[in-house]
Amino acid sequence: MLTLPQAGWLWVVNITGAAFLGFVQVRSSLARPEWQKLLATGFAGGFTTLSSLITFGLLGNDPNLISVAVQMAFGILFYAVGRQLGGAK
Repeated sequence: MLTLPQAGWLWVVNITGAAFLGFVQVRSSLARPEWQKLLATGFAGGFTTLSSLITFGLLGNDPNLISVAVQMAFGILFYAVGRQLGGAK
């Protein structure tokens, strides 16, 4: 069972991972397929814990699908921020 501090860290990890993924996908110096596989799929995919988010939302003591939806929306927003920081046009 996740406690409130753990749920807060879940937010931090997922938002940071989403921003990192957006950054890596548009950064020209990281455009080689090998780097994309390592950083985007490997690191960012392993760093973010979206499966834990879904599990927390569906199987926690107090399932709160609104919280899950809000965190997913923030993930998309921070992915876009990461893309902008990476140099997307």
